[in-house]
Amino acid sequence: MGTNNSNPFGGILGNSVIIKVTQQFIGDHDEPYSLSYMHELTETSKPAIKDAFKTLLKTGLIYRANKNYKRPLYKINKGSKKYVALSLLSYAALDDINKTNTMDEALKEYIDSEMENA
Repeated sequence: MGTNNSNPFGGILGNSVIIKVTQQFIGDHDEPYSLSYMHELTETSKPAIKDAFKTLLKTGLIYRANKNYKRPLYKINKGSKKYVALSLLSYAALDDINKTNTMDEALKEYIDSEMENA
């Protein structure tokens, strides 16, 4: 399932290719993505997606999930604090639209989990 890339993260970060790609990784965090699949989902150019993937790899937000050099797959790094922050931002954007408390619930779960592991 894809995310709505017309206004990623509630529009506060803009609508660039890297934001669309990041939103897709955050929105469906269990899905492995190839460059071609991301191209299909975001309807953006393959060279721009390749650049976005390189940047996200450098920042540690995504990692290579397989060793296939002809068709590499990438996944979100769920251990990254950036992943947590962007997930909360995504929930906040949805909460503002839907008048819900999803971010509050996710934040509470995160804090409870961190306290258990401390």
